[in-house]
Amino acid sequence: MRAAEAAAPGPIIFPKGHLATEGSPQSDNALFVEAINALRRDPLLASEAVLVDVRDARVTLRGSVASYAKKVAACELIRGLPGVAATSDCLVVELMPDARRTDAALASDVRLSLKWEACLPADAIDVEVALGCVTLSGQMPWSFQRKLAERAVARLTGVTGIVNLLRVSDRQTQMQAVTDIHAALRRAADIEADAIEVLIADGTVTLRGTVSSARAKKAAYDAVRSLDGVHTVRSEIRIGHDD
Repeated sequence: MRAAEAAAPGPIIFPKGHLATEGSPQSDNALFVEAINALRRDPLLASEAVLVDVRDARVTLRGSVASYAKKVAACELIRGLPGVAATSDCLVVELMPDARRTDAALASDVRLSLKWEACLPADAIDVEVALGCVTLSGQMPWSFQRKLAERAVARLTGVTGIVNLLRVSDRQTQMQAVTDIHAALRRAADIEADAIEVLIADGTVTLRGTVSSARAKKAAYDAVRSLDGVHTVRSEIRIGHDD
C-alpha cells in the first residue's frame, strides 16, 4: 500500500496489485481508508503531516508531528481501530519554534511533572535530556509506575522523544508474570488451570501439577510458550489423577 498523507486533500488513489486476499475480514485498502479518515477527523491530528502505510493489517505511521503528545495520540488512535494487527511508529517530532526548550529547562519541567504524580517515587527517577529527548532511569516498585512516569513526561512542551529505562523490582515482575500466565491458562481450552502450579526463574517457567489428558498438558505448554518474557518452558505436569 502506498503511503498517503492524512492531511492531504482530494481523493485517495490506491495502487494496483496490493489487495487483501479473498476471504480476508478487512482488506488493507479498507483499513487504510479508515486510518486516514480517523486521523482527519481527530482535531488534534487533522493538520499534521502523518503518512499511513498498511500491509497485511500492519499499519506504519511516518511523517512528522508538532509534539510528542501528538505522536502518542496518533499511535493510540490507529492502534485502537478494528482490524489493526500491529502498529509501527516511525513518526518524527518537529517542534515549532515557540515550543523549543533548552535541555536544562526541559529537565526541570520533567522533574516537576514527576513530583506532581502522587503515585510516583519521583526521587528514585533519574532524568537526562539531550536535544529534547528525555531518558528516565531508576527502579520502580510497581509496573504501573513505569508507564505513569512516561505519560507524565509525554504531555510536556518541548519533548521530542522518551527513552524509558525504568526497571521494575524483580518481585513485582515475577508477580505480574505469574498473573499473566494464570490468565493465559484460564483462557485456553482443555486446561484445569487451578491444578497447575507456576514457578518462574530468569525467564524460565516451570509448570507442575496433574491434568487429565495429554491434550491438556500440551495446551498448558502452548499457552505459556507464546507469552512475552518467557524464554523457556519446563513442563513437569503429570497425566492422571491426584490421590
